[in-house]
This record gives sequence, structure tokens and C-alpha cells, in this order.
Amino acid sequence: MLITEMPSHAVPIRSGLFQAVPRNVIVLPVLFEDQVKAVIELASLGNFTASQLAFLEQLTSSIGSVLNSIEATMQTEGLLVAVSALATELQTQQK
Repeated sequence: MLITEMPSHAVPIRSGLFQAVPRNVIVLPVLFEDQVKAVIELASLGNFTASQLAFLEQLTSSIGSVLNSIEATMQTEGLLVAVSALATELQTQQK
């Protein structure tokens, strides 16, 4: 979703040097296999160009793959911890 006309009461972009109402805001879903993994919201003081929008769309696809890999790795690690605990418990019971 690209918002090109920001209302005057929009939350300003702030830095250590200035604050200003953004000119454009883009909200991009981060997808993996049609499942939303995250949402990225970016504000700009200028207009987003067509090449920037294309880049951001490609980037969100890559981020979706990375987030899915991280999620799968975390699930695998959780299973390994559970299996290790069960193996320790079984060894204790056998003794």
C-alpha cells in the first residue's frame, strides 16, 4: 500500500537534527508461500520512484524466505532440545 498524500496531523519522521511530516509512506507485507510473516512500513520525505518500489517488493520476497528459514531453524532447535531431554531422561530411567 502506497500512501502519497499524508494528512497534516501524521506522525512526523524524527532524527537528532529535524522532524518533518513524510511525503510518502509505503506498507509492504513480507510473504512466504502466501503467508504473512511480517509487515514493513517505510516513510520518505520525497516520492518513491518506480525503481525503488520494485526493489522494495523484491526485497520483501527475500526477507520472507529468510524469516521462514529462521523460523524453521528455531523449530528444529526446539525439537533437538526436546529429544535431548528425552534421551537424558531415558538414560536416567535405564540406570
